[in-house]
Amino acid sequence: MTDKELKALKPVELPAEDPVPVDDKHCAVTVAVFDYKTKAAASSDCTATLYEYPNGDRKNAVELTSWDAVAEPVKTIDDIEYHEGSTYVVDVSYEGNANNDGRTHLFFSKGGDTDKIAVPLYPTEVYRSVWIDCKLCTADASMSSLNDAAVFPMENADLSSGGVYDDKGFRYIFASYNSFGAGALPDGEYELRAVPAEGYRFVSMNSETASISMLRERSHFSMETTYEQLTKNAENGKNGLEFTVSGGITDIHPVLFIEADPDAEKSCSASISIVDEVTGEPVKGVNAELRSRNIPANYLKWNTTDTPVKTFDNLYCTGYDYTVYVYDTPETYSSSYFGTNFRFEGFGENQDIVIKLTPAAPSAAPAAALGDTNGDSIVDANDASEILSLYAQVSTGSDAVTAELKAIGDVNKDGLLDSSDASSILEYYAYSSTTDGGIKSFEEFLSAE
Repeated sequence: MTDKELKALKPVELPAEDPVPVDDKHCAVTVAVFDYKTKAAASSDCTATLYEYPNGDRKNAVELTSWDAVAEPVKTIDDIEYHEGSTYVVDVSYEGNANNDGRTHLFFSKGGDTDKIAVPLYPTEVYRSVWIDCKLCTADASMSSLNDAAVFPMENADLSSGGVYDDKGFRYIFASYNSFGAGALPDGEYELRAVPAEGYRFVSMNSETASISMLRERSHFSMETTYEQLTKNAENGKNGLEFTVSGGITDIHPVLFIEADPDAEKSCSASISIVDEVTGEPVKGVNAELRSRNIPANYLKWNTTDTPVKTFDNLYCTGYDYTVYVYDTPETYSSSYFGTNFRFEGFGENQDIVIKLTPAAPSAAPAAALGDTNGDSIVDANDASEILSLYAQVSTGSDAVTAELKAIGDVNKDGLLDSSDASSILEYYAYSSTTDGGIKSFEEFLSAE
């Protein structure tokens, strides 16, 4: 096809509006079928068919409607009568060279539900240009299981829905008519979404699962999983993971991780706080991390400014030590690094770990310089005046003059605070004021006399 012919093709317009069922006993779907590269209608014979599988039984499939997807690349069906236990499928049959025609299950679970499906037909040669995953982590002490998450309506599905969506809410069937895996997507902006089924959740940094080696290093073949993706996995799962396809390639490896909800039969929990030993108040600014035989350095870590109490709700190694390492404690505390161990003897246990930081002993104040009675670090006429004032107070029997001040002012060490001390200070002041360079300290001056 020439460039002129490509420009003449009219792209299929995907509606922004969601389909509306005729009533709450029916479901509705909008289906768009188009060419992956040109985004125009399919160029060869292409038929789309909507089926109902009563009780999920494909062998007894009932054809609800069928249409020519070349003549009608976008079609909305709003009167799909919902029957509990049935599953509903759109099947795309294409006579050309396409790798992702076939059956697509719709996310209908009750009357009134809707779905929007986009099927970008692409040739085999671009298959696997993108790889998008949602992984189920079945983590235990062996750290051995990482599998593709199963999507509704499969029996015992881990996800109630999920897939790759555009900004209009269309779910793209790109991976051999599946919601995840290897396939191809037209260039554009997308979002990976998933909704865990009951009993499942997104892996967070509160779970030891986040540290298993397969998640840390790679999730599928050469697809890297970054530490940032792990730390944001729960957030990305909740809000959607945005990514871009350019030149047929994704800018990141779009992947989400889920796990079974923790329970007392296969996991333990711990709450860890770092407090002031004296006041019992949380200490801010401390970096800490949890390690065990399966948890490497710098993975399950936190800072107490953001997280005063760190809770791990899914720890599953019993009979082995966990260690909390504490770093970068404030200078006002005596320890800058140490580790605290704890362990679980059986599943279902909870540990409340309180790490107490000991306040550092206050630094001794530097001794005041002899003769510097006003504390300005200079021995001069002002100090002599201060001594005469102190001498007057002592002479009248006042006890307002401290022993420390008496020691600083008694420069001739005769046990008295009087005018002779003031005279010595004035002599030094006269000396230091008229001498250029090499000025002796006050103590050196007194010793030389």
